[in-house]
Amino acid sequence: DGSPGSVDFSPVDGAIDRVCRGADASDNNPMHFTMLAGYFSLEACKQNCRQTAGCVGIESHSGGRCEVWTRPEGIGASKPASGYNCYRYEGESTTEPPSTTRTTTVIRSAEQDAQFLIQASFGPTRASLQALNRMSYEQWVLEQISLPASSHREYYRKRVSPRPGPKSSEEMESGSPRSRCKPGSRWVNHAILTSDENLPIKISANKIY
Repeated sequence: DGSPGSVDFSPVDGAIDRVCRGADASDNNPMHFTMLAGYFSLEACKQNCRQTAGCVGIESHSGGRCEVWTRPEGIGASKPASGYNCYRYEGESTTEPPSTTRTTTVIRSAEQDAQFLIQASFGPTRASLQALNRMSYEQWVLEQISLPASSHREYYRKRVSPRPGPKSSEEMESGSPRSRCKPGSRWVNHAILTSDENLPIKISANKIY
């Protein structure tokens, strides 16, 4: 494999019927690789690795599955699995000093990104899919960690619907223009308070006053 002057790929523990792993045989962290579908030949999977910056190896299956590994420490182990192949990518030999800047090229399908967001968030949106497409899964997780913490309880308490109690309609500012999700909005299961008893009711333009 590869062009003259390159080391290219080397088998991991014989390669055949082996799946790739990280630090040890139990380390299959999905952050270590990008899973691609539709790569039915070993060579096609290898070629994708060659074109991906930071690729350290591949795991291939004849069913079309191709894992492009970008774990900085490389593929450290493997384990038996029928039908799989595991190879380290040695890369082309060079006399240039190693670069201190590592660029990651992400090659994924929209379906994979949507599945990732289903598992890692409250679900994908068009905006979140576009944002994720510009980075790796690892970069996305680190970005989320750096964001200020949010409190579901705080969000809920600002919008919860308490019973009005002894307050009158005027004190509750009934009918004030607030959207249903705006802080301060109140939802109740009754439209008339005790303080409204024996008061006249006026209906105008489909509104009750």
